[in-house]
Amino acid sequence: MSSLMSVPHPSTLHDPVRQVVHEATRLPQLHDVRTARRQLGVGLTKFYELIARGEIRTVKIGSRRLVSADAIADYIARLEGDTSVPQRSKDGDQGGPA
Repeated sequence: MSSLMSVPHPSTLHDPVRQVVHEATRLPQLHDVRTARRQLGVGLTKFYELIARGEIRTVKIGSRRLVSADAIADYIARLEGDTSVPQRSKDGDQGGPA
């Protein structure tokens, strides 16, 4: 008798950010725009700007525009890898010139 095991999505095997987001959003894999933008913490106008600039990938099924969990994870990973935004240190300094 075999037990059912959860098999990770291949895209999550070597990317811890993607793995966490994937696990947290296992079902459903496609989110409507309202849900996706809330997950990212941005307003509707900003979210549609991100879509228009190609920063967030979407798909259409009928008249519905949907965002995959992977597209959300990819966007977050790119944000975390963006070195153009000064990061705060533990003492509150933003790392810029004084």
